[in-house]
Amino acid sequence: SRANPFTGQLYNAGIAFHAAFTRPGSTLETVGIDDPLDQKTAQKAAKQSPRHQCNGRCNHASELAQHAATTLSLAEGRAPMTPEQRKRFVEDFITETIVHEVGHTLGLRHNFAASNWLKPEKLNGKDPFSASVMDYNAPNLAAPDEEQGPFFQTKLGPYDFKAIEYAYKPMEDMSAKEQDKALESIATSLSAEGLSYATDEDVTGMDPKAQRWDVGSDAVAFAEKRVAIVQDLWKRLETREMKDGEGYQRLTRAFVGGFREFYRAVDVVVKNIGGIHYNREHAGNSAGKVPFEPVSAEEQWRTLEFLDQYVFADEKLQVSPDLLRKLAPERQPTLNDPYPALGYLPYNRMVLAIRLAALNHILSPMVLERLSDSSAMTSKQEKTLSSGELFMYVTHSIWNELFMEKPKAPEGSQLEYAISPLRRELQMAYIDRLVVVAFAYGSSNASSHAQQMLMTLESVLKDS
Repeated sequence: SRANPFTGQLYNAGIAFHAAFTRPGSTLETVGIDDPLDQKTAQKAAKQSPRHQCNGRCNHASELAQHAATTLSLAEGRAPMTPEQRKRFVEDFITETIVHEVGHTLGLRHNFAASNWLKPEKLNGKDPFSASVMDYNAPNLAAPDEEQGPFFQTKLGPYDFKAIEYAYKPMEDMSAKEQDKALESIATSLSAEGLSYATDEDVTGMDPKAQRWDVGSDAVAFAEKRVAIVQDLWKRLETREMKDGEGYQRLTRAFVGGFREFYRAVDVVVKNIGGIHYNREHAGNSAGKVPFEPVSAEEQWRTLEFLDQYVFADEKLQVSPDLLRKLAPERQPTLNDPYPALGYLPYNRMVLAIRLAALNHILSPMVLERLSDSSAMTSKQEKTLSSGELFMYVTHSIWNELFMEKPKAPEGSQLEYAISPLRRELQMAYIDRLVVVAFAYGSSNASSHAQQMLMTLESVLKDS
């Protein structure tokens, strides 16, 4: 849409929707699933700013198409969809995309805080399940023991009605003073109803409530549920019977879709570490909130426990060798790759990419600085997570073989005890990052704690 920058008046607007989005068999299953976690992708992601860059354009349609591809793979990994279910899936995907873009034509901006509207236990079967269609809402996947409801949001949320009322409520018969009072009443009702707002420039990685492709008010619960869905999918793939003549690439699509969801779950939940919520509130608001509120120590500890159990440990990421041998690569030519080279799915590297996504965030300079600054925002009665506690916990999690009973080596092995290759790669990556924090971040609390952890590891390794 084009608007007058001074008055907001819309001059014209339009939506262009590619016909390929209506072909679930050829489009939704194949969008961006060739090699999602290769080294080039990881290096590019590491160099990018966490800030959401829209540059005047909306990426909702293209990004939702990728999430729809993943969701379809996950759903059909449980049980094949009927033609009617598949048709409904595509129609709902198209509806959510169009409703989001229509919101832009009416002048609405993104609201990336809207997906935090409902508690996890109230999400299943809901439409709407987000306060706004102007968020980038993650598809609402049911847990393995739940009945699947609508995947996509096809209805307006409560924030959308408020925003449209604020912009278009007829006020021709009101005086200027009455108009101001009416608009103020609409705006203050958002806070009273627990409706938050965060747009593109608010997605910096600081506020875990302001991010894309999440759903629900509890990031840890969201991540745990997504991992449970992925693990259920992988177990089903291990025992899935293939029809005669069916390509193994179907297993690969579903498996990679699971890895994508696992990766995204970790990316969402790690924002709790060193997070600071930002509230767009004025003095005297009904919720009694002030602009900045550090993420509670309880939520940060829950996040660390999630990383310990689901990310740094091997158990949740283990896949049977039989399944890995069946994951055939895509050989059909595409516009981007007309002559796809032969290769296999680099499982170890994909696992490391998930773990590095967590490590690179929690040990980044911005996060460590916010941990230090959060302590200054926290009273003595409140608790916060310190950088010292962070380093101590992560070190013991990643190197627990040194601090706990050592795992036994397989029978017949010459080793006294065994550490898996996946854990070895994680431990080496952690040492590399400790060195960077210790000697490249200058003089700081984080640097001192990193140096202390390096000396502790050196001492324990010598004695082991």
